Amino acid sequence: MPLWLYRQWFLSYQWQFNFTYFTVRTRDLNSTLFDLVDVISALLMGQILDFERFSRRTRAKIGFFLVVFFVEANWILGQICQVHYAKTATTLDWSSPGYELGAFVFTLQTV
Repeated sequence: MPLWLYRQWFLSYQWQFNFTYFTVRTRDLNSTLFDLVDVISALLMGQILDFERFSRRTRAKIGFFLVVFFVEANWILGQICQVHYAKTATTLDWSSPGYELGAFVFTLQTV
């Protein structure tokens, strides 16, 4: 599956996760963090891929492994978070205990 298709396909899950488990003001904070991390991670990946001290082949391998690492971490942490939140069945605010895990998972989805 091409990465661009995976990225767009996954958006429906990301935003449904945000809608289901968080209050309105927390969804707004999550969305802001999501977009901020998106810009920062894109800039960092661009810097890594344009770093000329390494060969093009090495930069490609580094980029590939970073993408694989973050995709796999996202799926594993997402599953842990989903199971945890399914048991509690609560809507979280940014002041609620347990908010950090969900916010981290949601924000990690943009990397």
